[in-house]
Amino acid sequence: MNRNVSSVSVCVRLIQNLFSPEIGWDRGLLGEKLADEILPFLSDEPALVLFLGDEPCFFSHGFSDHVADKMRGHLLSFYGRKGFSQLFHDDDRPFSPVPISEIIPDDSQLRLRFSDGIFLFPLKGRDEEVSGLIGVMAGREAAGSEKLHAMPLIALVAGSILSSADEINSLESFLQLTYQIVENDPSGIAICNPDGRVIRANRAMAELTGVLQEELADRAISRFFQPNVYSELRERWRLDKADSYEVFIFNRSGDRVPVRLSPYRIRLKEKVWHVIQLEDLREMYELKQKEMEVERLQAVFHAAVTVQDKVNTPLTIILAHLERLRLKWQSGLTKEDLDKSLEVVERQVDKITKTLSRMGELKHYRVQDYALNNRMMLDISDSTDMEQSHSASRDGDDKERK
Repeated sequence: MNRNVSSVSVCVRLIQNLFSPEIGWDRGLLGEKLADEILPFLSDEPALVLFLGDEPCFFSHGFSDHVADKMRGHLLSFYGRKGFSQLFHDDDRPFSPVPISEIIPDDSQLRLRFSDGIFLFPLKGRDEEVSGLIGVMAGREAAGSEKLHAMPLIALVAGSILSSADEINSLESFLQLTYQIVENDPSGIAICNPDGRVIRANRAMAELTGVLQEELADRAISRFFQPNVYSELRERWRLDKADSYEVFIFNRSGDRVPVRLSPYRIRLKEKVWHVIQLEDLREMYELKQKEMEVERLQAVFHAAVTVQDKVNTPLTIILAHLERLRLKWQSGLTKEDLDKSLEVVERQVDKITKTLSRMGELKHYRVQDYALNNRMMLDISDSTDMEQSHSASRDGDDKERK
């Protein structure tokens, strides 16, 4: 390294390299950059980079693969996260010179090939926890002042980048999990901008609308709603009303699809997103339709039983009087007999007419037990008087038939 270059200039140049666009927030690229470009710029001696974590990463420069593997294994087993934290906590200096014999205690031949010391510099994030380290061999001569001044700053910058990279990776993992949850949600979910254009939609939304998922992006969500329904949706977005309600949407084929609509508005700083969640109600509506059909069939059956009970008796009486008239006709029909039978027939016809009229006026019906075969019939009685009048007329008709 050129001794005429100031440590400040070295730090500026190296920090610029650390923040180069190709690194981004990737652990692997950061480690390669440190091991292959940054540390060799500071020293010609072998160097290493170790990132701690659930999956430790090790990078080196100037070591053979065999030696690098041994260094990695011994550093992780001998120190580990707690050991490094204690090591740098006990020493106020931003680096710790460690004898090579402590790092590789069981390989005397390896120690002969390197000087007896190695400088370790901790990588610390905002929480001051040691998340890794960089190290360079001490060399035969004392470490240059530029190295000692530049290394702690490089370690500080690299530690901050590593900490941010881990946070961003954790956030990205969480976002991926969230995306998977949304993607696999059985409800149709669409995220829209304030103008009502779709930014992202899941598979269920594509199935509901009949539009391919990739084609939903940048579509106006209003095309799936009637104008009055979409106006209400926008008003709910404006008022931030998140309660659910049932509406119909129109799919690509123009078919009406019943859904339960839940609108949401999400604010983050100065940005606003509008979200809709659609629960497919087609199966529920089909079930309701079948239930209504069953109810209609039951009503028809109850009506048939009612007709049998309320109309069958008057018809029997009418038939009996017709038979009486036929027999009287053969033996000599008098005017008194004719008038008597006609009066009875008129009463029974009137009774049938009232029964049918009452059944036609029913909007909400009740049922009551029928005397035979555990069946039910419609309750068409208006009052007790009506039942009594029907009962009295039935008694009189029975007497007439006799």
